[in-house]
Amino acid sequence: MRLEAADFTEKRLLDAALAAFNQNGFIRTNVEDITGRAGVGRSTFYLYFQNKNDILSHLVQDTLHKIDLLWEEKALNRWLNIKDLEKFEAPLVDYTNLLEESSGVFRALVEGMYQDKQLLALFKNLFSITAAPFAKKIENSQRKGFHKLSNPLLIAQLMAITIIFPFLLKVSGVISFSSESLAKTIAYILFSVLNHNDKRTVSFKNTGAFNKVYDKTRHSLILAAQEEFDVYGYFDAKVGRIAKRAGYNRSTFYRYFKDKEDLIQQMTGEMFSSLIPSNPGPDAILSSKNSDDLDSLVRVNLSVLALFQKYFPIQRAFIQGAFTSERLKSHYKSLMDGFGQVIQVEISDILKKNKITGYDALVVTQILQVITSFSYMLYLEGIIQSSEYEFTANLGIFLYYFFNFNPLL
Repeated sequence: MRLEAADFTEKRLLDAALAAFNQNGFIRTNVEDITGRAGVGRSTFYLYFQNKNDILSHLVQDTLHKIDLLWEEKALNRWLNIKDLEKFEAPLVDYTNLLEESSGVFRALVEGMYQDKQLLALFKNLFSITAAPFAKKIENSQRKGFHKLSNPLLIAQLMAITIIFPFLLKVSGVISFSSESLAKTIAYILFSVLNHNDKRTVSFKNTGAFNKVYDKTRHSLILAAQEEFDVYGYFDAKVGRIAKRAGYNRSTFYRYFKDKEDLIQQMTGEMFSSLIPSNPGPDAILSSKNSDDLDSLVRVNLSVLALFQKYFPIQRAFIQGAFTSERLKSHYKSLMDGFGQVIQVEISDILKKNKITGYDALVVTQILQVITSFSYMLYLEGIIQSSEYEFTANLGIFLYYFFNFNPLL
């Protein structure tokens, strides 16, 4: 009976922590929030968990256990080897439903990892576990003469991003498509990459070393904000410290920005505006004319990575804040919608060119935005590890496989 009571109390605490993380986010939740929801005292909490990080770690382990139950090794291998798209979609729906149910755990982990090395290590482990089966599948495919150019681990990590992050943004309210539509589109993207049916070694030119773009912001307050967000993250960054770092007082800061959220909105808006040229040419972010040109895709990825690097601390703070700030969430959604409108036409043309029907170009567009943007972020955070050129080349290969997949061949 005592064991059953202990198990019940532990479950109440875990459920309360998940509810608190969902409502307040990880950073703004404290132990008292959890114990209050569970109806127990602080001393009871510490009988089961060391701290807030520990209870999140338990929630992550519970999620991994549920995934293991759903995907025992034989079932996972059978799924990855399915050659019929409709049959490939069906198991993924159950998997993505589980991910959506557990999205509060992922949200807490992603929010917290930018300010806590322990949580960053926990996310790296979860990310590695999710990517591992895909890497093994790509390696097997290479032995049969396919996927010759790609790095199996990097392609697998991009596939893990494809599964995890769209649902994270869905439950956060940034994207608003149905779970079924997301699962169907994600299945198609994964299927096209896993089953790309061109045995030729796709060639592309190494354009040389990646030239880093250094921050040339219009005033020292932006440089100071970059430093502040890099050290403290979104939640602990202070306007007073930003002004002091720049050598000014707070009133000078407020001449340019209403608050730190306004600064983030201005800088991310500027960043995404620079991705949309007024007169798109061969180096446009995406063109149906260059979607089958791997050189062009790699060149674009190098340019965008440079831009993400330039704004990385601000972008990282933006992602953190978007989980809890309605202003930043709304701004994130408007950026996704605005940028999506620009490339949706190109995506429609690509789908038509490949005679792909039954998929919403807007859903495809927004999922691709999530895949690429979080790929850059995880690379710059050090979670995806490779040279800059190898990373951008494999992201280009991933997109190339998808853009040029013909299920009829």
